[in-house]
Amino acid sequence: DLWPDPSSFRPERFLDASDRPTGYLPFGQGPRLCIGREFALGEMVLVLSRLLATHRVSVPPGWTRPHPEAQVAVHPRGGMRLVVTRVGGGSR
Repeated sequence: DLWPDPSSFRPERFLDASDRPTGYLPFGQGPRLCIGREFALGEMVLVLSRLLATHRVSVPPGWTRPHPEAQVAVHPRGGMRLVVTRVGGGSR
């Protein structure tokens, strides 16, 4: 329904999928999410808990909210600068 002639090999059709935000990732939504999603979310909690035990993360002075950019996932356009500061405790 989303693509004319869907069985044809035409990878250029994915170059501008902005008008079909969920149509260009067949396994990115619904019951067929990426099989590594839950593992990645669990890993993220472990990594952040270790990092935040000894560091603080903040945004730099003058920060403004970035514009989202859809790639495989949604990312801040142009990246997002953060300030990571070590706080007392822990020697690692």
